[in-house]
Amino acid sequence: MRTSTRLLIIFVIFGALVVIGRVIQANFFPDVDVTSEGIMIVENYDLQSTQEDDLVVLGDTVRIGDDGRVTGDTALIGQTVDVAGRIDGDLTALGETIHIQPGSTIMGAATLIGDSVTVEGNIVGNITVMGDSVRLNREARLSENIIACASTLDDTRTGDVAAVLPCHDGENLRMLEIIAPFYENGQFNFPDIGLDVQVAGLGTFTLLLSLLTALMFTAFSVLIVAIFPRHINYIEEAVATTPRRLVILGVLTFALAWGIVIAYIILLAAVPTIGLILLPVILLAALIFFGMIVAGWITIMLYIGDWLLQRLTGTILPPLVATAVGSIGLFVLWHIILLVPLGFLVNLAALVIIGSIGLGATVLTRLGTRPLSRKTAFVQG
Repeated sequence: MRTSTRLLIIFVIFGALVVIGRVIQANFFPDVDVTSEGIMIVENYDLQSTQEDDLVVLGDTVRIGDDGRVTGDTALIGQTVDVAGRIDGDLTALGETIHIQPGSTIMGAATLIGDSVTVEGNIVGNITVMGDSVRLNREARLSENIIACASTLDDTRTGDVAAVLPCHDGENLRMLEIIAPFYENGQFNFPDIGLDVQVAGLGTFTLLLSLLTALMFTAFSVLIVAIFPRHINYIEEAVATTPRRLVILGVLTFALAWGIVIAYIILLAAVPTIGLILLPVILLAALIFFGMIVAGWITIMLYIGDWLLQRLTGTILPPLVATAVGSIGLFVLWHIILLVPLGFLVNLAALVIIGSIGLGATVLTRLGTRPLSRKTAFVQG
């Protein structure tokens, strides 16, 4: 395969991965979204526009804002559920704290289940409430009867208002019996939906993002090793031969890159015309530099995978397998180190050292085009 064809393949694949990564970043961190036809899995969700059709949201903090509107039925599950906008269909809300704010409108029925439930808005349909503390403020406009299961019920409405029925009355009794295991001794025990899981200081979604990124980079690395076996072999040889020298070379290369960036920024501010003329050159240099960093990391993963496999199996397995094992091994080791005190600083130092070794190796071998010695061997597969 010609080098130009290989590069074209790599650029296409890398571009696709960048697009996927951007989508995952936008959808998972810092406001994590996994969306599909009105289904959202998020850390924090705040609707400030119109959502056509039904909406399902699972998150830590879920809010329908003042300008938010859902034209269909809505299901909101989170630690905190806040409704200030309009819902044209039915509402089902499950959370520790549920607040139907003044000015909000729910045209259908409302089922509210939580430790603390406060209703101050307008609800047209039937209302079913289950919780430890339920408060119906005077601002609430409730058209139908209310079925309430609560240890404490505070109803401050006045005048001719809808009656509050005990929870064992009404057609919603069956639904309440289904969720009764979560309601014991007059208190609602909010089930653990996994959104607040912390692993080494990382939230579930951040951990998931890290795992997805690691898997994508692993697949990309395996592909690079398969397409450029000789180049990766030359870089790996440099890593195994002169690691200390590579650290210094890598650090100096990083410093040079930062110096060029700072100089270009100053030039762009002082002489914009020349800066714009040089922009394509800078972008090309940045692309090459990024490629060198990626190639270095892929080689490091291959080297670590070889080391692990030789000690676990006593044999040398194909580079594609070693690359995958090295990538997964680094991912696991990264999160194990995060469990110890100052683990983040340890990982940061390791990133600098390992990244410098990889970058130094790519510089020393001219991006894998020049071997350190004539005796090289590489088994692809």
